Amino acid sequence: MQTPPPPPSKVAQQLVRANAAPVSVAAAYAVQKIELRLSDDPVLAARVVRLLPPRLARDILDDVLAHRELARLTPARPLSAFRPGPAAPAARLRRWYAEAQRHSGVPWQLLAAVNFVESDFGRMRETSVAGAQGPMQFMPSTWASYGQGDVHDPHAAILGAARFLRAAGAPPGRLTGNHSSPLPERRSGMRSRCAPAVLLFVAFSAVMSRLNYFEWMFHPVESPQFETETASHLDNGEMILAVRYGADARAYPIREMAYHHILNDVVESIPVAVTY
Repeated sequence: MQTPPPPPSKVAQQLVRANAAPVSVAAAYAVQKIELRLSDDPVLAARVVRLLPPRLARDILDDVLAHRELARLTPARPLSAFRPGPAAPAARLRRWYAEAQRHSGVPWQLLAAVNFVESDFGRMRETSVAGAQGPMQFMPSTWASYGQGDVHDPHAAILGAARFLRAAGAPPGRLTGNHSSPLPERRSGMRSRCAPAVLLFVAFSAVMSRLNYFEWMFHPVESPQFETETASHLDNGEMILAVRYGADARAYPIREMAYHHILNDVVESIPVAVTY
C-alpha cells in the first residue's frame, strides 16, 4: 500500500529547520530525503514550495527540477541491477590519489571528485548502462589505451584515470580556492555548502566532455524530425531550448538534447547549430 503524502506544511517546516541548522551531514541528508520525495511527487512539491521563503523556495525548486530531469535520462533499473560494496579505506584512497598526482601531475582532488561521482569511491560496482566498468567507470576501449591491470582494482583504476586525464589535457598542479570568485551566494552559508558540489561538478563536466564513456552521445543530430505543439504532448514544466526566426519556431526538449548535445537544423532557411 502506498504511503500517503505528508502534509505540505509539515514538509515545509522540516525544510526551513534543516536549512537554518548548522552545516552538517545530518542537515544535508534531511534536505536530500525531502527533495527526493518532492521530485517523485510534483503535486506535493508545488504545494510545499509555495509555503517556503522565496530564496529557499528557489533553491529547493532548482534541486527538485534538476533531479527530475536527470531521472528522465535513463530508464529506472531494478535494485537487483546494483552491486554495492565497501569502499577502500579513506587513507588508502588518499595515498593512491597522491601517487597518481606524483606520476601525472593531475590534482588529487580532481581524481577524488571523479571517483566519487563515478562510483561513490568504488561502492557502486555494477557495469553502467553504457558499458563503463570499475570505480572510475572506464569504457573498455579507453581502458585498453590508458589502463594497466584490472579495471575493477581501485588502485589501478585511479592511476589509469590520471594517465587519461593528463593525456586529455587536465592542468597539472594542485586545485586551490579562488577567493575572488564571482560565484553568487544564494543564501547565507551557501558558499561553504556548495564548495564540494562545485568541485565535483567541475570535475564531472571536465571528464565527461572527454571520456569515451559518453562518446556515443557526442555526435550531431542531422535533419531532426518535429511534431506540432499539440502532438508533442509536452508537459507544462518541460524544459526546452527555443529558436524563432520569422514565422518559424522550434522547441528542443532538454531531455533529448541531454543525450545528443549537438543538433544541426535549418530554421526559416537559416542554418543553426543547437547545443546543450
